Amino acid sequence: MTDSHGFVKTLTKMNLFRPTEVLMPDTALAPGSPSPLAQAISRFDCDIVMTAANRGAFNDAEGIERVQKLAVVDHLNILVLIEQKYYALAAVAALMAHLENNLNIMFAPGTLRIYYSGTDKTAIIDSETANRLEVVNSLNPTGGPSLLSALNSCQTAAGKRLLRSNLLEPMTDVEAIRLRLDAVEELASRPTDLHQPIKEILSRFVDVERAVNQCVVMPKNPSPSFVEQRINAVVALKHILSLVSPLGSALAKANSPLIVALAKELASIDDEALLSCIQDVLDERVKPVKGKIGMQRQRFRSVKTGVDLMLDVCRRTHSDLETEMEGKCNVVNGAVPSAIPFPSILQSLIFFTTFFRPYFSLLMVYFPILQMKKQGNIIAFTTQHLLVSNERIKSVEKDIEKITNVVIEDLLSKTRSDIGSLYKLREIVCQLDVIVSFAQVSSAGGFCRPTFSNELVIRSGRHPILDHFSPSALVSNDTEMTVESNFHVITGANMSGKSTYIRQVMLLQIMAQIGCFVPASSASFRIADQMFSRLGTHDRLENNASSFSLEMTEMNYIVRNAGPGSLVIIDELCNETAADQGSAICWSICEALMMTEAWVMIATHTPLITKLQDLYFNVTNYHMEVLEEEREDGRSKLNYTHVIRPGVTQLENYGMKLACMVAFPPEILTRAKELIPILSANLKPLPKTTFDFKMNKLNYALHKKLVDIGRRMDSLPDQTFLMEMQRVRQAYTDELNKIMEEHEAETSAN
Repeated sequence: MTDSHGFVKTLTKMNLFRPTEVLMPDTALAPGSPSPLAQAISRFDCDIVMTAANRGAFNDAEGIERVQKLAVVDHLNILVLIEQKYYALAAVAALMAHLENNLNIMFAPGTLRIYYSGTDKTAIIDSETANRLEVVNSLNPTGGPSLLSALNSCQTAAGKRLLRSNLLEPMTDVEAIRLRLDAVEELASRPTDLHQPIKEILSRFVDVERAVNQCVVMPKNPSPSFVEQRINAVVALKHILSLVSPLGSALAKANSPLIVALAKELASIDDEALLSCIQDVLDERVKPVKGKIGMQRQRFRSVKTGVDLMLDVCRRTHSDLETEMEGKCNVVNGAVPSAIPFPSILQSLIFFTTFFRPYFSLLMVYFPILQMKKQGNIIAFTTQHLLVSNERIKSVEKDIEKITNVVIEDLLSKTRSDIGSLYKLREIVCQLDVIVSFAQVSSAGGFCRPTFSNELVIRSGRHPILDHFSPSALVSNDTEMTVESNFHVITGANMSGKSTYIRQVMLLQIMAQIGCFVPASSASFRIADQMFSRLGTHDRLENNASSFSLEMTEMNYIVRNAGPGSLVIIDELCNETAADQGSAICWSICEALMMTEAWVMIATHTPLITKLQDLYFNVTNYHMEVLEEEREDGRSKLNYTHVIRPGVTQLENYGMKLACMVAFPPEILTRAKELIPILSANLKPLPKTTFDFKMNKLNYALHKKLVDIGRRMDSLPDQTFLMEMQRVRQAYTDELNKIMEEHEAETSAN
């Protein structure tokens, strides 16, 4: 994909897919001078293996031929979409050549569902923002809660992967979001007759995605483990297809459009024909198993008797050899005097005899012992006859493996003719799993269905991660951002909750845009197409970059890329350099962000930034409330309410008061108190808000509202348009009367 100098879009996609290996042209990985992209990937994740490929392997003409050959017939319309995507097609050619030549992996023709993953209809959340917000992973290196863990109650691994993908790329299509919300609401409101039956059936599904993927791979030289995995995949498909009918019956009770559409898609799958094809070959006793030993045993009995005569002969021979082996073991057992405690020696084709050390000399009289091993009070051994029998069994097992692989491959070639149905089934199961998971979360108390408008208004909102893992200690807060008030400056004492509050707003925005209920009494959101954050950095010694340098790099990217549809949260901007210069830079960046018309929340300790409200109409000050009370020893005590209030914090010298609560030496605190008035003497406040400023701000708000209505006028019904205009006129009149009354009161007082 085309990208900026910082490769943010590329790294965002990598954060979504989390690759373990990245293929790059050899010219980009030249020793001593890797390309900027290679360096960016290395900084993003040092564990990613970067493999060099010949530059000529990146060939777009070869890429489109590969797509034509491998794509499922139902998805060949992808060619129209990607025929001009040079980089994507070139990457396809290089990737397929690498898989075939270096990893021994091929795909059956017409079996891959190929799609182009762009950024249309999804919001962009860069990888740094996703990490700092703990969207999918906790910041705690030892593990901890995240938004993914709070929302995940998926029954399948594929469903969890789709949920993770949705969190990192929230939807921007309002209609698609509303359809999912309708489905979530219906499931949450019908727990007994709809939600639980669907959830119970989904819990019986194995990993559909992995099973389908295993069926389309065709290695040049299949290994025994691959044959085992393929057999297990076919067994899993048999199990999955047997659940299609009961799942369809459960979905038939739903009324929401999305679930009805999924039920209709499910009904179009010819599951009976596919299931019959598999049942004609697989033994009915075979079920999905885990573990190496279980898969090995299943390999010998997965195919029905009568499907392949040579396979039947080999299995009978294998059974006879096992019986013969058991007989030889019994001979060994019978040779020992009955008074000797001698345990059974036949265990999973490993024919070692175990017994107590005092009786070992007696057994040596009867048999020549080989490969003796001693461990504590136990001795293990085998004999020449047992070794010969074991080699014969292994030889027959190889024949069974080869014949079984041929039979399974023949079965898969028939199944692949309708591989599109299996991909469709995979998508249906994943979608349902995510919806059921959201319904599970949304049915909890204190959640509401979000709506979408041109405002961001949240009543009694709660931090979704903290609400899930520690709900009793949580304080709810309101949020209100509009087109005329889209820049919020938040002040407050340390530990008052500023950072948590701005994180909460963006996490709730993500939840709303993936179609989940949110923890609030009511919530209305404006669709955000980009979400940016600056939430703290640290020095990177390996790149010789200070925290301030990294902060400036991030803010430069945000300022250059933010737009009217962006949501930006910033915490302690320019706090890593000299106070006067930091304040100046912070002020300038805030002005630049206002020019982008992005919706911004900035938490700060810098008093100067609160004065933006006196100069710019769209800036609003808020603070996190902290109550101060005097203790018996004369020192102050700070009580944190964690409630957001309008205006600038009135708590003065809160840093000093917090320091006084710590056991500092008294002389340090005394000296600090002496310096405060000296250092702050030159900080002159800006003039107070005037009547002209209030009128200009009122007119500015009217202008922004009218512009917003004008943008939406084509999509608004006539009645709705008239109601909106009347609401704006009434709000303008009320505020104008309020300003005039205040002005008359001030004039009379003077």
